[in-house]
Amino acid sequence: MDFVTFLIQILNGVQYGFTLFLVASGLTLIFGIMGIINLAHGAFYMVGAYLTYWLVSQTGNLAVAIALGLPIMLVFGYLIERLAISFLYKRDHLYQVLLTYGLILILNEMQKILWGSEFYSVPVPDILSASIPHGQPGLSGLPVVCDCGLHGRGGGYVCGDRQDQTGDDDPGRGDRPGNDPGDGY
Repeated sequence: MDFVTFLIQILNGVQYGFTLFLVASGLTLIFGIMGIINLAHGAFYMVGAYLTYWLVSQTGNLAVAIALGLPIMLVFGYLIERLAISFLYKRDHLYQVLLTYGLILILNEMQKILWGSEFYSVPVPDILSASIPHGQPGLSGLPVVCDCGLHGRGGGYVCGDRQDQTGDDDPGRGDRPGNDPGDGY
């Protein structure tokens, strides 16, 4: 095995490990908050995504589709919880696993009946599809929005720059009153 193939296999293992972590943390979060083992949360995400796709195709606007899809999926989830899951709170966890696995099968079949098995996508909004020069050529708008949201969250930071309210380029320097070394990134 050559070195490149070895690196690819290492990265595949790390990616699989992250996937298992996300699944485990999702199950742990749901179990910790609701007290139920919900294996069907991914199927609910899938139905919400297909519903949003359908709403975009009907309305032509992603923001309107999201605004309509959220309350629809909220009501759908509430009904599933009230009509099926709420009866299992006092029962053994095996009943919860069986019910939520059954919900996975039902929701997958519902998706195939309503939308088919094809791959669908929603066009990226214009505000996030632009390319913005940000030190790297061709960086899309979404990471820049996230970057500005994280770095511009307070303390006088300027988007993409490390300046404090006084214009100092090193906001973590603690030689002035009110400028705590812990205020940096």
